[in-house]
Amino acid sequence: MTNLEERVARLEARMDMDMEDREARRGELDATLNRLHRALDAQTAEMSKYKGFVGGVSLMISLTWAGVGFFKGSILRFLER
Repeated sequence: MTNLEERVARLEARMDMDMEDREARRGELDATLNRLHRALDAQTAEMSKYKGFVGGVSLMISLTWAGVGFFKGSILRFLER
């Protein structure tokens, strides 16, 4: 019986150590996740800052190409002079 009691005691000690390790790793993981969250928030804010500018430039480029396509004949006649 003492052998069984010793084995149970060792198993309980190992489980206690494992629980303490898990708590320590959880704290590290939470800190890492918080740093990642702050970094992503900073990136999102940076992207939002330039979203309007990029949208305006892309609209201007697409309208320019639409105008070129629509007035292609007139442009070619003008350039042939």
